[in-house]
Amino acid sequence: MIVVYTSDDAGYAERKCRQRIAKDHPDLDREMDFVRFDAAQDPLTNIVSEAYSCTFTGETKVVLVANPNFLDERAKRSKTQTEKDLAAFEEYLKSPNPGTDLYLAVEGSLGRGSLAKLLKSKAEVTDAPLPKGEELALGAMKIAASLGSTIERAAANMVVERTGESWWTFYNAMEKLCLYTDHITAKTVDALIPRRLEDRIFMITEPLLNGRATEAITTYRDLRRNIEAIPILNYLFSEFRTDAQVLYLAERGLSDAEIGSSLSLNPYRAKMIRQKMRGRLSWRTCVRILDDLAQLEVDVKFELDDPDIRLETFLLTFRQRYVGRR
Repeated sequence: MIVVYTSDDAGYAERKCRQRIAKDHPDLDREMDFVRFDAAQDPLTNIVSEAYSCTFTGETKVVLVANPNFLDERAKRSKTQTEKDLAAFEEYLKSPNPGTDLYLAVEGSLGRGSLAKLLKSKAEVTDAPLPKGEELALGAMKIAASLGSTIERAAANMVVERTGESWWTFYNAMEKLCLYTDHITAKTVDALIPRRLEDRIFMITEPLLNGRATEAITTYRDLRRNIEAIPILNYLFSEFRTDAQVLYLAERGLSDAEIGSSLSLNPYRAKMIRQKMRGRLSWRTCVRILDDLAQLEVDVKFELDDPDIRLETFLLTFRQRYVGRR
């Protein structure tokens, strides 16, 4: 049997494979009958050789292959797998070992190459997108229960907000929280799970819009303890670029759902941007901010201006230069 899970997240694809293995082989001896390979490092000839070999116990062998990026035709130009490796895997697909169950965890789609087409004809293929929002929050509650803990709904949402872009980051955060306590609250999450950089950037822009420049500068200095000035500038640029795009489309009469679809943005975020900017910034002003940030970056990189002085001056004068202007 050959089983393939594809996902937009490599870790989640492997998670689904492992869940399926647990379902198909509830009594699996993982020491004797289970082997995991990373196809980004392990030659396919080694994987195929293992798949063809028998177990010492006489039970079905289970082989899990992570990162099978060779399925993309472009991988043939890389050094990870040779033509010999690809040919060996192709032959295995044509004549798989009935005593081995092969599971592949694929990030992205299978592709359109000849090897991918052959695999589709021989395998059970399932697409499993990484859960988002409420679905992932429910997943956090299930993980906590499986690890002997409970988590409040608000805390689960916080974990998703801070780690939900990657399955392994999310899962490792849940393990960390469950090791710390058997009842996870929002306060626990705030203490143990750091905010994403883009969330901390929001802690700069929100005070700026409301005239609290010193609070924005304090947050900036906190960030500077671990992050260089240019990445912070780039995140500020990205934030105001999204604001400009949302406000421009809103002015043209698009709904939040239409804006979200056009920008690949959560419609709720589009709504929040419109609300926070109402009476404060227009899309034209956001474009002027982008021009000023771009010039600031040029001055720092090529004129060797002090980045902290320039950025703190930008924050300090933000309200009088931009807020309420058209």
